[in-house]
Amino acid sequence: MNLSNVAAPGNTRAVTHGAFCERLVGPIAADVLGVVGEMCEGLPAEQSSFAAGRAVLARKLARLKMVSGHLDEDGYFNKRGNPRPSVELELKLLQSVEKTLNDLGLTPTAAARLGVDLGRVSTLADELEGAKAARHAAEARNG
Repeated sequence: MNLSNVAAPGNTRAVTHGAFCERLVGPIAADVLGVVGEMCEGLPAEQSSFAAGRAVLARKLARLKMVSGHLDEDGYFNKRGNPRPSVELELKLLQSVEKTLNDLGLTPTAAARLGVDLGRVSTLADELEGAKAARHAAEARNG
């Protein structure tokens, strides 16, 4: 058996989008968890009983970020014009994120069911976009 081509620990040779690589998803999820916490301020999802749901949402958003970034970089279609397998994964992640947002009461419809002020919920998307822009600016300065 020839072991001359064995990858060293920590390699990323087999990583396509990284959405299933814990070493890559973990740090992003930790950053996203802070944003999710900010989104939940003043809402029922801010309560400690929702902590697991917030963590799940952060992990899903981190995975979605990685897959979407991969597709933005490499395109949605391969050289033959067929959709990349990552396109289906992105769709599944989007649906999963939407379900989790609803479960946490972070969409207008879900918030209304919980009796939450819809004016507060409608600003969540703006806050998330602002946080993304700030993170991208920080990454540009550091990278």
